Amino acid sequence: MSATTSATMGFKPIVWKPLIAGSLGLALMLGLHAVTTISFFDTAVVLAALASALWWIKGRDRLPATLNRLSLGALAVGVLARVIQGPRWQLVVWELVAVVVAACAGLRMWRPDHSIKLTRILGRTVLVVTLMVGSLALLMEPVPALPAPSGEFHVGSQVFHWSDPSRAETLTAVEGDMREVVAQAWYPSDSSDGPPTDYLGTNVSASLMDGVRKSVFEDYHDIDTHSTDLSALSGDRARWPVLLFSPGLGVARQSYTALSEELASRGYVVVAMSHSYDSPATQLLDGDVVTAKDASGAGTKGDAIALRAVDSSFVLDQLHRLAKSEAASPLAGRLDLDRVGIFGHSFGGATAVQALENDERFAAGLNIDGRLFRDDIPELARPFLWLESGDGGSLADGDALLDGLKAGGARVKVEGSVHQSFSDYAAYFTPLGRQIVGRLPMIGFGTLSTDDMAPMTADVVAAFFGPILHGATNGDLADVAGRYPSVTLERTVKPR
Repeated sequence: MSATTSATMGFKPIVWKPLIAGSLGLALMLGLHAVTTISFFDTAVVLAALASALWWIKGRDRLPATLNRLSLGALAVGVLARVIQGPRWQLVVWELVAVVVAACAGLRMWRPDHSIKLTRILGRTVLVVTLMVGSLALLMEPVPALPAPSGEFHVGSQVFHWSDPSRAETLTAVEGDMREVVAQAWYPSDSSDGPPTDYLGTNVSASLMDGVRKSVFEDYHDIDTHSTDLSALSGDRARWPVLLFSPGLGVARQSYTALSEELASRGYVVVAMSHSYDSPATQLLDGDVVTAKDASGAGTKGDAIALRAVDSSFVLDQLHRLAKSEAASPLAGRLDLDRVGIFGHSFGGATAVQALENDERFAAGLNIDGRLFRDDIPELARPFLWLESGDGGSLADGDALLDGLKAGGARVKVEGSVHQSFSDYAAYFTPLGRQIVGRLPMIGFGTLSTDDMAPMTADVVAAFFGPILHGATNGDLADVAGRYPSVTLERTVKPR
């Protein structure tokens, strides 16, 4: 055997194996980064912890010295990530995995011949559970990306905090509490001058989902909302049509930002309400963020809808007073309050029905995939649209309501969508997360992306409200149905 051949054979295990392993590791990092959208630094923590954990679970006795070094290295990378980036909720579980594998390595190095079977079983069980939880965490976006609005206008925003001196707050036990409503206006602007609009819209930590920890949403302050605070209202029109929006029960108004901005970019002033004590992340005048858990008591769902309907009329009152109460607002004196529509999602859709029945100032209404939550079916005197998801959960109520319409209306269905497809929830998850978590019936946000749903839903909303409110449209409902294969105009009702 020649010296050259001998040198080459000795060279291979020293150089080629680490090179192959390094290349494979880099490929895994790139793949994991693409699937999860976490940073490369976070990806290194995840892969180091994952490789060590799987090695301990499946082959702890193979190359034990190498496994020990890898496990201690995983902890070192985790500590370095925490020092440089600070705490990140998606990495907490993976940092725990790194601590566990490092502890296993430390124990084996300290007492190499004292492995106990029960300890090994418990250790493997902990690793399996934490790996499953950590994998689910990676299916959520650390900083969701919302679609850029497609309309011709930039988007401005203003948040209003209003207290109604005529109504005592019935959902708290504190004497003297008055009913408060937070409303966020999204409107067309000719410029993007001004500070970027914060997605959470609170100056303290807040959760956008009931039962989900606040820490999950800490980085949502970094979401690009494609809008700016208090930028000037567009000068293309003297007055602009107004749409009030009521969110679903337990869903924050912030979670409909993509749809609100899309409509605003097309020339509508969308005023999205937070109904105190049933919507998460409602920051009151005193700075407290309240949710349904902070309510001292609640009545029936019918009571809650009635309260929301009064909130809607109160917000409309405040918009009428805007020129006097908040003269510096970009919207003061610029709203066409003779042409106001109201719409909502789920519980908010039922609110729109009730508000339209109660207050004749609302020219038309729209229910997005919501039941009525009442036994009697009102005969509405103004136009109404029922927009339902593909699973058809609200079909019975929708047809019954349309049967009694006096001023006409329609029912439209979006095939492939589910109940929460109309919110931003899908954007909170990675594409892989939508395919896995989005299919779970108890989650209910579906597999369709917010990028697809927001403009399609806005087309339907504008097609209905546009002719009534003298607002912009992208065609009538039949045109929209012809443009999107998933949109079906199921039924039309002529005025009678």
